[in-house]
Amino acid sequence: MKNKIFINSLLFTLGTAFFCISSQANEGNPITYCGDIDPKAPLGTICSPFGNSTDGTFIRVKNEEGALGWQDKGEGGKIWFDDIRKGVDHIEATDFCKQKKGQVLPSREDFSLAEKHGFQTIFRDLRVKTPRGFPWYWSSSFHPNYPGTFACAFNGNDRGPGYTYCRYGRDSKWSHSFVLCVSDK
Repeated sequence: MKNKIFINSLLFTLGTAFFCISSQANEGNPITYCGDIDPKAPLGTICSPFGNSTDGTFIRVKNEEGALGWQDKGEGGKIWFDDIRKGVDHIEATDFCKQKKGQVLPSREDFSLAEKHGFQTIFRDLRVKTPRGFPWYWSSSFHPNYPGTFACAFNGNDRGPGYTYCRYGRDSKWSHSFVLCVSDK
């Protein structure tokens, strides 16, 4: 009987300690809904596209070169950098990311994964309609039947999840074609 009481007391104490540690872990950086924060928030800001949840969190970071971005903490997530350019073709987009140490043009898969993790709540401009339509963001991927010829671009729209489409020549350029870069760390 004494052993049973001791074990129950121990479990209760450990459970209480875990709860206190967990509560304090986010005390300095509470997790808030990404849609409620400034996309240029201070370093260390933590947000979730799914409300006050640890599922699918993003954290405001700066890389070694001083570039600011949002790190997708989900499995396979990348750092998505703030520096976005518009009116570029695929060749210019590729060169733009190559000029930034450690950054690359995101792949079609990177966009798909980030979309599942809810990154459009941070990069709200992905859903803002321009006079020419919704923005297209270049990816490093190409149409499987036309490698090196037809590049894939991600379209963030206001009607639900974004998608990629692979039919654009590398020299296609519009006022609503954009580039943003990513890195693994």
